[in-house]
Amino acid sequence: MPDLVERKVRDVMTKNPTVISKDRLAAEAFEILRSKKIDELPVIDRARRPIGLLDVQDLLKAGLV
Repeated sequence: MPDLVERKVRDVMTKNPTVISKDRLAAEAFEILRSKKIDELPVIDRARRPIGLLDVQDLLKAGLV
C-alpha cells in the first residue's frame, strides 16, 4: 500500500474485532487466539470499553502456553 501514510486509521482498522472480557480465563484467551489465528486480542471491561491488549507473547512469557 504505497498510500498508507495518507490513509486514516478508520479506513484500515478491523471494524468489529474479536474481544475478551477482563474476567475470562487466560486459557480462554489462548483458545480464541489459536482458533482465530490472531496474535492480539483486545481486552474490554464490563461497559465494553477497551482496557488493554493481550498479545500471544504475553501468554508465552507467563508460561501459560
